[in-house]
Amino acid sequence: MSRVVVVHGVERQLDTAETMLAEIAPALRGGVGLALRRDPTLGRLSDDDIACAGYGDLYRQTGTRGEPYYRAEDVEPGFEAELLETWWREAARLDPGIPGPDTGGPDDTGAGPAARGALGHLASRPLSVDRVRRALHALTRTRFFGAVSDRLLISNLKQVRRYFTEPELRDAVRARTAELITSDTRVVVGHSLGSVVAYEVLCALRPERPPLTLVTLGSPLGLAGLVFDRLQPAPQQDGTGIWPAPVKHWTNVADSGDMVALVRELAPRFGPEVLDLLVDNGSETPSAFRTWSVGSGWVGMDSVQGRERWVWFVRSSGSWRWLVPSVLGLLGAREKRVREEIAALREEAERVQAALGDAERSLQRLVDARATVAEVLAEPSSSVAEPERGAMAGSPVPHRSEGMPASVLAADYQRIVSVLESAGREGMRCRQLAVALGLQAVPAKVEGVRSKAKRLVERGWALQMRPGVFTALAVSAG
Repeated sequence: MSRVVVVHGVERQLDTAETMLAEIAPALRGGVGLALRRDPTLGRLSDDDIACAGYGDLYRQTGTRGEPYYRAEDVEPGFEAELLETWWREAARLDPGIPGPDTGGPDDTGAGPAARGALGHLASRPLSVDRVRRALHALTRTRFFGAVSDRLLISNLKQVRRYFTEPELRDAVRARTAELITSDTRVVVGHSLGSVVAYEVLCALRPERPPLTLVTLGSPLGLAGLVFDRLQPAPQQDGTGIWPAPVKHWTNVADSGDMVALVRELAPRFGPEVLDLLVDNGSETPSAFRTWSVGSGWVGMDSVQGRERWVWFVRSSGSWRWLVPSVLGLLGAREKRVREEIAALREEAERVQAALGDAERSLQRLVDARATVAEVLAEPSSSVAEPERGAMAGSPVPHRSEGMPASVLAADYQRIVSVLESAGREGMRCRQLAVALGLQAVPAKVEGVRSKAKRLVERGWALQMRPGVFTALAVSAG
């Protein structure tokens, strides 16, 4: 059974799994061979270790061998037109020499702000045939699509559109890949549209199977709207893509000039565990489809011996180039993940700090309310007539009359009077008084003492010299 399964992208309608394997297998084995020169401990790949999932024939019309002769008029509105204009805008962004959609043309005397984006522009009006021709003309002048004819470019648009809009075709394509992934498989490599197929197949696998490594090349998985939001399973509500449960490691490789991999970093979409590697396929590449696809370039790898080391080679224009991430590159990737973790922790810390502040304010309001209620309850009811002088039956603080001793007061009020008398003429603040009474200087205790001191003032047993400062009546009067 195969330990490495490769899933191709568009443009392979006339190939079978066997014909593609004849090109892919030497490229992979060659990459491993070069890796062995740098690290002899790496294992080798045999012919039986590699399998290719071929599904191009599913796109062919019955009874035909090749593609129809597509013209600009055959680009359908909706998905195909949106994807074409998205590629066009990216081409103009990468190469200032390429006229963009907003430069005007035979069907367009001018354009709105570029910031509206392809989808916003298309929402305002359909892509006319003249505009399609302009887009095709611009794209075929780029390094990426330079060797691709209009007919083939339109065919690529239709293949992508059909995968996302024809459920039966989508299921058949995924079935071709799923049948090759066994318990012996350790690596799945997906290129272009094949990365979407590989991702969806891996998401459907049992999580308890042996762990896998996913390698995506020139992947459009991060393209919002047209691809990312159409994935199965759909992204989570927070906008994060589902992580395929059996996948332990995910490396994404994108060419800096790739117009299919419009979103070249997948970590922001699928999580910091994705290792994004940006490469330059060179200006001599005749077609990025061929550069990344069979025969012109793939990846060399550690021969799945339980180690977690992977080495990458991409062949361009007949020569191999070493693309092993440098130590600084790996440190940079790790630093990026740690920074994201720190940002998340800081956000959580701010949330906790805000919640703590709310809780402390709630506590203070409760303390204040309790002190207020205690003070209100300590006051006499307005409906009960108090005697003008003399002791009140059952009252802890009777009105003081001439010659009335402090012993008529309740025990806690006697203690307050005694402490105030010992304080002398300077008097005491409520907090000091609370401490002198052996109480904790917390708001609830201090407010309780304040309420009792005011009661003594009202009943003639103490004086309030100034706000918050109390003294015994005898001391002040003397």
